[in-house]
Amino acid sequence: MVMEFNEAMKAANWNPMESITERIEESEDPEERKRLEKVRCIYRSDLPPVEMAKGLMELRG
Repeated sequence: MVMEFNEAMKAANWNPMESITERIEESEDPEERKRLEKVRCIYRSDLPPVEMAKGLMELRG
């Protein structure tokens, strides 16, 4: 499933870091910016995909 997701991202030419950075810059809500910064940190980490997914799920609550 992770490989399918990665392939879909490549096919769509989607860069999550660019998308997150744009959302941080556009957001006027400090709490939303803080949450997005945490998401960006998770994406920048060298975590295995499963651990990355766990970190993102924890942020969702």
